[in-house]
Formats: sequence, structure tokens, C-alpha cells
Amino acid sequence: MALVLTRKENQSITFTTESGEIIQLAVSRLCRGQVSLCIDAPKAVRIVRTELLQKGLANNNKEKQHSPLS
Repeated sequence: MALVLTRKENQSITFTTESGEIIQLAVSRLCRGQVSLCIDAPKAVRIVRTELLQKGLANNNKEKQHSPLS
């Protein structure tokens, strides 16, 4: 079961890893049924959209990645 939280525009959620690194997820904008998220995380944290993982498009080869965000 997943944790479900409700956030409004400009509100955020903060995650802390076991090593003490902080990841912040903020709702930056809501518009026409879409949400824009702002993710603040250390560079070592790989962030990939779930639909890319499901399609098998995300790979672990860092040489092919042009951006830290997919």
C-alpha cells in the first residue's frame, strides 16, 4: 500500500535518506488537470519518469544520458 498525501500549489514533501541526504518534492503549478513538480535532490539520485521505465526506455548507461532528469 502506498502513502497518499494531498498537497496544494507551492507546498512540498521532504524525504530524508538513511545517509541523511534530503530530497524535496514540491508542487510548483496546477493547470488544466496537470501538475508541475519541482524536485530538489542530490545529483547521485536518479530521477526517471515511470512511463519510461515501463516502456523500457530508461537505461543505466550514464554515457547516453544528456540530462540528469529524464
